[in-house]
Amino acid sequence: MFSNRATEQDNPRIFYLYPEIHDSLQYSDDFYRAIFYLSPLLRRGDTILVPSSRDDTPYGHEPAKFLDGCVAELAEKVRDHVEIRPLKEANARFESFEGQHVICLWDETLRGKDPFLKRNGARLIRADHRRVQHASSIYLKASSLNGQGTPQQRRASRRRLLVLLEELKTERVLIFGTGPSLDQVNFAALPDGLHIATNSMITNRPLLAKMRPKIIVASDPIFHAGASKYAEEFRSLLVEAMRLYGASFIFPMRDIGIYENLLPDDVRERLIGVPTKDDDKINLDLAGSFKVSATRNVMTLFLLPLAANLAKEVILVGFDGRPVEENSYFWSHSDSFQLVDHMTLIREAHPAFFNIDYDEYYRTHCTTVEIYLREMEAQGRSVASLTDSYIPAIKGRFLSPTAAAVISERFLRPQVSIIMPLGGSLAQLKEAVRSVQDQSVKDWELLCVDWGGEEGSRAWLREEAKRDGRIDCLEARGESLAEALNLGLAAASGHYVCFLDGRDRLSESSLRRRMHFLRADPTIEVCGGKVEVIDGAGRRLGVRQGRPVTARLRHARGAIFHLNSFFGVGHVMKRFSFNPHRPYCEAWYYMMQLLQFGWVIGSCGEKPVAEVRWEDPEETLGDPLGRFASARLILDELLHPPKTPFLPNGIPVTLSPVQADRSKVRRLQSLFVGQVLLGDRQGQDTVIDMMREQPAVPFLQPVSSDFFETLAAQALLEPKGSEALRRKIKERYREIFDACERLQGLSAQWDFAVAFCGYAMQTARSLAAADKEKPPFGEAERRVKRQLALLWVKERLRHLRYEAGTGMRMLRVEGRALTHYAMEKQRNVRRRWRRSRRDRKRRKQQG
Repeated sequence: MFSNRATEQDNPRIFYLYPEIHDSLQYSDDFYRAIFYLSPLLRRGDTILVPSSRDDTPYGHEPAKFLDGCVAELAEKVRDHVEIRPLKEANARFESFEGQHVICLWDETLRGKDPFLKRNGARLIRADHRRVQHASSIYLKASSLNGQGTPQQRRASRRRLLVLLEELKTERVLIFGTGPSLDQVNFAALPDGLHIATNSMITNRPLLAKMRPKIIVASDPIFHAGASKYAEEFRSLLVEAMRLYGASFIFPMRDIGIYENLLPDDVRERLIGVPTKDDDKINLDLAGSFKVSATRNVMTLFLLPLAANLAKEVILVGFDGRPVEENSYFWSHSDSFQLVDHMTLIREAHPAFFNIDYDEYYRTHCTTVEIYLREMEAQGRSVASLTDSYIPAIKGRFLSPTAAAVISERFLRPQVSIIMPLGGSLAQLKEAVRSVQDQSVKDWELLCVDWGGEEGSRAWLREEAKRDGRIDCLEARGESLAEALNLGLAAASGHYVCFLDGRDRLSESSLRRRMHFLRADPTIEVCGGKVEVIDGAGRRLGVRQGRPVTARLRHARGAIFHLNSFFGVGHVMKRFSFNPHRPYCEAWYYMMQLLQFGWVIGSCGEKPVAEVRWEDPEETLGDPLGRFASARLILDELLHPPKTPFLPNGIPVTLSPVQADRSKVRRLQSLFVGQVLLGDRQGQDTVIDMMREQPAVPFLQPVSSDFFETLAAQALLEPKGSEALRRKIKERYREIFDACERLQGLSAQWDFAVAFCGYAMQTARSLAAADKEKPPFGEAERRVKRQLALLWVKERLRHLRYEAGTGMRMLRVEGRALTHYAMEKQRNVRRRWRRSRRDRKRRKQQG
């Protein structure tokens, strides 16, 4: 707005309050408002020009009730600078003035229309607080030389900041928001550290007595540096706190003119205005570069950069945000930390300020907070929140009150939080806990969530927790596994979070391998791995679940990782929850959320990270209707990515409706095999009915014998490839054929039924050969054999078509390349011919 040369005494300025003032309301509001913001700038030779044809003057009117009470006194001080003239005389005076010309336009409707504004090359202050949202910010920038301050102000503020950073450098900083959760905080129990007070927190005198802040931060142009009664009360409380605790006040350099003009002399030496820059580059080194990025919230503007400069450990308190649907205001505040009585007046003083898109503001803020916290952690700072939040980046770093209570002399977080929902017998629970205690990583916490365990297991666990302080017992309020897992996530405080069922056990060095995997690749923050399936006695079934390579959203058509294999950075794992309305698919739903919000899930390779116990096939394969209902809902959700503050449009999924239907069919086929092997006729009928309801989908690739072998091992609890497994399948040989005969009416499932019968035939023939018996071979077997031959032919034809299509595509590519080559050759010939023609013509003219 103004150059630094504007401070020279020989360069006077004229501030024209335009257009003409007609009524007393404009005197009591617009005139006194202009005096408030312009008085820090005025010096000898400067003029405030007020066009008015009224018989009275502004000094005969009281300032508006919502303005700072000091504006009348300021107006008296600058009375010699104020000129009130009729419009024509005022226009002539403005045009004839020798010096800088500034127009304070208090009626935005004239901008771009009024010929007077177009004719004059004066600087413009858009001062219409009724229509311009940032009118106060524009005024404030004018009062501080375009928000940069004078060279003297910048030098003094930088010197004060450097001294402050050196004096207050510490191990831990606590920064505070003013959300409703602040009312629930026990400030006497907070960990030791430097407390930084924020905004209107200074209204709560008992709280300040506990905090004794050395730094107070505020940045809002209307609530703190504005011309309202609210801002007046804030500044009065600010001076009181600065005097009582010797605190320094940090604010944008944009506001330095107002604060130096209004605050008393004894606190001015502790005013620190920091310049802002409009680029997106984050600056967390205030000592090296004296400026901050111009974000729209005090948390990212000052609190996080200050905390990053003062300490390695940063604790957030009271940054609640809001639910997405509650978009009538920025977010909720605690009444204990707000000047509630003045909220109506500030809305009257700055009506345009509140006419904004709160959703857009919130989305931007959530994204900015995520970027800042990631950058701080990348630079070696640890960040945790002692209060829960709706802001995803803060919610993911939330430590529950249980975890926060263990903070004593030093704020320590365990390396890994292991969430263990109880289940199974006491012997199995002992094995699970022992597998954790035997890990090579010893810095962990084990959160055992009781959601229906045996009484003997509870008693033993309580005794074990007394012996090993790393074990904590939690009692789930709900009855679902999802609610138990969510309770564990809320209580987890580790840098990393993982899961382990109370019946299962971790593999050797499982925590260390997964931790090293994440540390080796900073781009991956969550990983999974393979798990080994065992039976109730701990015998390996030869079945491994999991994916050997990195998973992205396109792979989310199934539960490609077991829950026990998930391992991730705490703030990422804690920002998502398990849905109690997706039973049997808890891990799949949780994985889908991670992938939908932009994370990828790395894989630790082929070596299992856990052993998963399957001892009751009914528990893991039963209830086909409920299992399919959950799977269908997840697949439908994949087609409709969620809209969130962090990603307003979600991640576009590469899954088509046809692919979703194929995944549903494959899910039904797996359920059908399980019900047949379990001998559950009712379950088979349920699955067949659901198959009939599904739309017929295009070609599904035939399943391999390994698919049936894996399902058989899980259903019959015998190792893959073992003779015991083959003999159990042989016992169900006729049941398999009878069940598959019932799929004849479903043309889309007939190939699958034939493949299932073919697997049973292959198993029976291998046993017959070993027993030197004649293999079963009746009419049903002949029909299956013919169908298998047809399946082989269809698969071979499909492969040939694919190869032929690939060949044709290559031919087309080569043909296009040859065509382009020929055309380019022709163009070169034409260019050479035109060049030779020009040369002949030029030689002819010269000769």
